[in-house]
Amino acid sequence: MANERGDNLTPRRQPTQGRARVLITAIRQAAREILAAEGPDALTTNRVADRAGVSIGSLYHYYANKESIVADIFEEEVQALQRDIDDLAHGVELSDLPLPRALSEYVAMVFRHRRRFANIHREFVRDFGTRFELPSRRSPDGRTYEEITVAWLVDLVADNRHATGVSDPEVAAHMLVLLADGFARATAEERLPDIAESEICEGLVRAMLGYLGFRPELSTRS
Repeated sequence: MANERGDNLTPRRQPTQGRARVLITAIRQAAREILAAEGPDALTTNRVADRAGVSIGSLYHYYANKESIVADIFEEEVQALQRDIDDLAHGVELSDLPLPRALSEYVAMVFRHRRRFANIHREFVRDFGTRFELPSRRSPDGRTYEEITVAWLVDLVADNRHATGVSDPEVAAHMLVLLADGFARATAEERLPDIAESEICEGLVRAMLGYLGFRPELSTRS
């Protein structure tokens, strides 16, 4: 499919055959390796083509420039996050976990994806990050991913209502989303003091439990 957005970040076309998909995978992987080993300044279309073992003409058949390759990598990451949220929403095992553990898993997921975006290309996140925000995108069932996340958190909070001081699970769920995404974004953008991410996550979960008024002695899950 040709680029229908008329911009330089969307791939010019999507691969339709197995050989073309292999080529695209090689280009993405080569770009990832260059970014990880040498950083954004080392990324050029010629370097990517050479490392991927493809001709520069083949690369330009699908990508207008190096930025469109990075954008395609970010789309891969967004799709991975979509799968994680789907797993979270439908994971019976996670919903059966004690509240602190379930929140820890949720926070870890949010931080993990924010960190992966920043580790790939921090400047690209700064300039184009809003393009890859997941909340407004729709899942196969028609809901936005924000709606899926909030619904899961509403159920989680409601199921633990007897052990918290929460009167409105939906309001609480939205607050938890804001807390997780706000701290994850600030951490990825290095706007917080030099504190280990694991320590930030642990402190954030404690803050969430405090906000919910969680009383572990009243919890029926251990």
